[in-house]
Amino acid sequence: MALAREDVNFESIKSEADVEMLVKNMVQTNNMIAHLKDEQLEMRNELKRRDETISKVKDDIQLLKKEKRWNML
Repeated sequence: MALAREDVNFESIKSEADVEMLVKNMVQTNNMIAHLKDEQLEMRNELKRRDETISKVKDDIQLLKKEKRWNML
């Protein structure tokens, strides 16, 4: 009753609450995107290390083949 007497605009309050909720969701979404980008970077680095390891092993195999020590593996 007291609110009605003071001409409180409930639509305005609802609109402000909706905007606040949207901003909160946007912040959460941006945080999630940043987290996923970090994970993506970590995965790329892991793949790069794996590829380097595979390349080194292939080089070692080629060297062993050249030295006729393939049967030592």
